[in-house]
Amino acid sequence: MCQAEHSGGAILDLHIHDIDYCQYLLGIPQRVYAKGGMSVSRDLGYDYALINLDYGNGLQVCATTHWTSVPIPFVARYEARFERAFLSCDSGRTPSLIIYRQGASQPESPNLGTRDAYYNEIRYFLDCVLTGSRPKRCLPQEARNSIALIKSAVASIERGELVATREFVA
Repeated sequence: MCQAEHSGGAILDLHIHDIDYCQYLLGIPQRVYAKGGMSVSRDLGYDYALINLDYGNGLQVCATTHWTSVPIPFVARYEARFERAFLSCDSGRTPSLIIYRQGASQPESPNLGTRDAYYNEIRYFLDCVLTGSRPKRCLPQEARNSIALIKSAVASIERGELVATREFVA
């Protein structure tokens, strides 16, 4: 099992990727409300969490994470509802992305290539290092903000209240 002192627990080790993706798509939320716990041991840190990101004007994101002591495959899933479409993404399914459009007779499944997002992100970083290029995405400030959003969520869990992200995000 992982130790929170080395990885930050599931909320930082795993969930930061979800929060980072939300930041990439939608920017910094105004407020965070989270619930979570340490169901296995304090050494694992927060091994489960439910985080609600409030962007204002009715835009909400609900994201969850967990570690478990039973062997299950790693999967990343998300669903997104839009005015005239619904997206369903599941890395454990083929095709991984399905788009349901209002008025369409069949769902769409775009070809996303053979590499996953984690591979692509690491490859992009390595290409920047090898070519001496300044990155245009995955910037240090974005990484810092993702950590700050996780800190906002931890503060919300520990205080039991809604937390304004401006307390943690520069």
